[in-house]
Amino acid sequence: MSIQIISNSGGTADFSGIFIPATDLRAGGISNVNEFNSSVLTEVKVTKAIYAFLFTVTSSLAALAPVDRLGVTATPPNLNNQAQVFTMSFQRFVKENSDAKLAPLPVASTGNFAGQGDFSLIDLFDNADKFNAGDTIPAAGMLIESAPLAVYGALSHAAIDLEGDCRGLIYSIVRSLALDTDSYPSRSATVASAITARNGGTSSQVAAVAALVDATNPTSGLTAAELPITHILSSGNITLTMDTARTMDTNGNQNWEVNVATVGGTNLATAVAPVQPPAQPPS
Repeated sequence: MSIQIISNSGGTADFSGIFIPATDLRAGGISNVNEFNSSVLTEVKVTKAIYAFLFTVTSSLAALAPVDRLGVTATPPNLNNQAQVFTMSFQRFVKENSDAKLAPLPVASTGNFAGQGDFSLIDLFDNADKFNAGDTIPAAGMLIESAPLAVYGALSHAAIDLEGDCRGLIYSIVRSLALDTDSYPSRSATVASAITARNGGTSSQVAAVAALVDATNPTSGLTAAELPITHILSSGNITLTMDTARTMDTNGNQNWEVNVATVGGTNLATAVAPVQPPAQPPS
């Protein structure tokens, strides 16, 4: 999966993908569009975009009640730590003798929780949009390539509905970030990166909790009669750890930045204007 940084309005999409403008990444530490300027090193811009994306997703979802993020858990990093650990897990299901792909747990259609449990990308990023290769993009931001996400179960680019249920889309993006070491390598003696550790999560079958199929107010669209032929798989904890650095100037102002460096090397991100840290997520 590739991420293209659009430095200003009028940029051209290199591939078909999901676009998130820089203004929607402010909660994740992108203070202004200048951080995506063409003069900034590409690996710095991409790393900042990844951090801002993951922070916004995990902190937004962690603030929701479990019934509003059915089958999804999210833990944002502790901003007091230098190592910022993003953690997410996803439950998906499939029925026996079915050629269907694993899918997010269906939301309930009856009871108090009817229609609850899914979320759209627009719920997380107000101005997210889709663009095709060659399209002109009207603002600075990040473009996430759609096609490679299919291997993780995402729909085709044309079929992705940013205002519909995007749990599967978020899963595919997060898992790609954790596993695609070619596009987003971890830090080494020769590779400058802020990513210091990662884990794609191990899928395992889990038992359905009683609330999912409650007779009166189920939290899912599964039924008790379906459970014997329904397999619920959990991805386990998908984690990505990124390094950050703080400095204090002579006036007492704190600068905070992702630490894009080689092992023991200089932070490449300090060559550009540092950003303020995101707001501490809800506990």
